[in-house]
Order: sequence, then C-alpha cells, then structure tokens
Amino acid sequence: FFTEGNEDIARIEDYHSHNTARLDVEGMKKLLLKLRFIREDLGMEEKAKSAEIKSE
Repeated sequence: FFTEGNEDIARIEDYHSHNTARLDVEGMKKLLLKLRFIREDLGMEEKAKSAEIKSE
C-alpha cells in the first residue's frame, strides 16, 4: 500500500496481448509493408544506398 505517487499513472493498465489490437494475416502484411526494408526486399522499392562505414 502506497500513500504517495501519481494516482493517474497507477490507474493505467499494463500493455499485454489482451488489451491491444490483434492482427490477422492481411493486417500483418499491411503493417509490415509500411517498413522500407521489407518493401526493398520484396522488390517493391529500389534499395537505398547505404552510407559507407569507415573505421578510424
């Protein structure tokens, strides 16, 4: 039992699989296609040139 703290934060429900949106296969595809590297790997978008990494 606590007598100090922020009551609003204490009322916020934890994030878990029962209180979030669950995606079906089509929903997951749509979500993944928002990522550039996925679109690049699928040939839907030209691959971005990566910067050369130089070590000292």
